[in-house]
Amino acid sequence: MLAIGLLWLGLRILYWNGYYTEDAPGYVSDAIAIALRDYHARNHVNGLNIGTYAPVAIPIALFGKSEIALSLWPLFCSLLAVVSLAGAAAMLFGRRFGLLAAVLYATYPGDVFFSTVVMPDAIQAGWLSFSIFLIVLAHAGPDDRRRGTLAAAGVAIGCCHLIRANDPILIPVGTSAVVILSCVWKRETWSAAARSGLAYLSGWGLVVALEGLAYLWAAHDFLLRAHVVTRHYGTIDSIRTWGLNTDPTTIPFSAFPPLVWWNRGTWGFLNQDQAYHGLIFFLALAAVAAGAVVLISRRGHLPDRPAAGFAVAALWFAWPLLAHQFGSQSLTHFVPMHRLSRHLVVYAPGAVFATVAGSALVMEAASTWRLANARRALTAAAAAMLLMHLYFNWRGEQAAYGAYHRIKATYSRIRERLPQGVQTMIADPGDLGFFDFWLNPLGVERVKMAVFASYSRCDQLTSGVVLTQSNAGWEGLNAPVIQDTVERLPCLLHPPANWHLVYDGYPEKVYRIE
Repeated sequence: MLAIGLLWLGLRILYWNGYYTEDAPGYVSDAIAIALRDYHARNHVNGLNIGTYAPVAIPIALFGKSEIALSLWPLFCSLLAVVSLAGAAAMLFGRRFGLLAAVLYATYPGDVFFSTVVMPDAIQAGWLSFSIFLIVLAHAGPDDRRRGTLAAAGVAIGCCHLIRANDPILIPVGTSAVVILSCVWKRETWSAAARSGLAYLSGWGLVVALEGLAYLWAAHDFLLRAHVVTRHYGTIDSIRTWGLNTDPTTIPFSAFPPLVWWNRGTWGFLNQDQAYHGLIFFLALAAVAAGAVVLISRRGHLPDRPAAGFAVAALWFAWPLLAHQFGSQSLTHFVPMHRLSRHLVVYAPGAVFATVAGSALVMEAASTWRLANARRALTAAAAAMLLMHLYFNWRGEQAAYGAYHRIKATYSRIRERLPQGVQTMIADPGDLGFFDFWLNPLGVERVKMAVFASYSRCDQLTSGVVLTQSNAGWEGLNAPVIQDTVERLPCLLHPPANWHLVYDGYPEKVYRIE
């Protein structure tokens, strides 16, 4: 475990990201506001994901604006996932398989990439893994402590809720794990399993209730989080307004590289949609298929503990992928799920666990086979798959890390070439978050940041620096938010004479208004 810990740390230093783009600027801005004691929850879906950014405020308050400070919370959650997966697998399948789980997740490129940025994906994966670990621990420990440990596991899944409100995808995993381990491993009655499940749900319910009471006090709306999430994701119009991705190929192409190869003629490690995930979902599918064959063929002859663990792992692997692919974001009518490749990072611990569980079942069956060197052959095959897994992970790390750092290098060049004495910077919120982080010390606004949404006409932009993406590619995007911006401010596409170009990148351009 010490060697695996060093490997975990080395990969995250080698592929360290720090200040990230996408949704991270908003999370970082909220963390900074908390550190400055000037915080109020944004009435927006990301602003209510307080579990993602609130803990980041502590290192920012202690160390100031530092990319290392931003990384401490997601790094902790990443390590929590490694240790949790190792512990749960060791209790169910044995120490060797616990070490295998730790290796697989420590090297998983999605976690390596997102474990140093303020985004919910790797953070939530850590707490989901911790919740499952506590569920396994509850059944492995004394019976008189089980309900309390299960309640603690429910609190951990409640932390997942605070990180991102995707409870319908995550709660069934934990609840099913409780019931399966109770009935199959511990051979309890359905009523006893139901009571254990209620203990687990009570911990989750406590967190959700406390959150609701906080919003009732602050905004007079106990269900504020649900209302905001529904407004953002829950209708066809909201999907259209926010330009959310509902492409049905996103998840299968992201999870299974052979599908990309079959469809596009190239392996997925060079494709951004797949680079986060390496081979782990493909290995999990193969392991679940092999384990299912063993489970069916040797029904009644396998020990209860690994059999129950395999059932938990198979459900943990399959349910989130199916729910995200075919599920709805509305309870009243079908609204396709928002799908990005990075969303699968939360489901990768289940893929790791399924890979380990299937391998454990096959090795368990091999111990009874009357074939010479069967275990050696299986061990050699497992080693070959692990090496392939590591190779694809290495290529995936290079692809994902390289793509992001080309963007970050562009921002750095813009920052270096900004005119001296800039007082106002006008841009999209994500761009402003990056430059505010680097241009303004904690608590000091030397450069005022203004978003395009603050202006209704071009003649209101009278001074300052404007960062635009004024090119044909941006103009051709059909997202209504962007269309509304350029229709309201056509000068972003056609700068007037008093806008002087100071940086011409692709696609970013910087103008100084004089």
